[in-house]
Amino acid sequence: MSSAHRKSRPHLRLVAVAPRPEASEPPPRPAEVVEAELIDDLLAATPRRANELYRYLAPVVHAALFKVLGRIDDEHEDLMQSAFEQIAVSIIDGKFARNCRLTTWASVIAARTGLMAIRSRRRARRHVGPVLEEVSPEPEHPAHSERVTSARESLAAVRIVLATMSEDRAVVLVLHDAMGHDLREIGALLGISVAAAQSRLVRARGEFLSKYRQGEADP
Repeated sequence: MSSAHRKSRPHLRLVAVAPRPEASEPPPRPAEVVEAELIDDLLAATPRRANELYRYLAPVVHAALFKVLGRIDDEHEDLMQSAFEQIAVSIIDGKFARNCRLTTWASVIAARTGLMAIRSRRRARRHVGPVLEEVSPEPEHPAHSERVTSARESLAAVRIVLATMSEDRAVVLVLHDAMGHDLREIGALLGISVAAAQSRLVRARGEFLSKYRQGEADP
């Protein structure tokens, strides 16, 4: 190539071009703000927001019921609805003091609903063993099957004992040992002091162990 051609050739230079920033989504709002708005709208009798409140709390209520009952059965949707109605009434009546997360408050009411269902089923059938029959499919290996059967029998016995305990003690036991709430949360949720919550938990554990052992000795 001649020197003339080289001189006439335009000089190319690569320039890095920064990509255009995409429109970013607004950051999620704090849960406390969302819950406050949902509660205020429920108190203002806004039907659409009441439906949003149900959708917001549904996962929490579902999880609490499943922990207490151990399965999803034909009554699950009815229990979900019953728990939500109690939650809504407690908010409207001013029982929810907003000193904890609404989801935590909802889980307590759902746990109570589950315990009441166990009591009701036990009164109807005098035992709750069949409630756990469909928790998981039977494994093929005999040793696994034996362990699953033993676990189901133990869980059934646990729920039988919970159904015979006083509601106050059973609720504290479930909230602390099954759902992981600490004593301070439990005190705030139940409107009692931390010392009272601890005392109730100690008594609940004592009552539970006594009745559980008695059931093992005399099934």
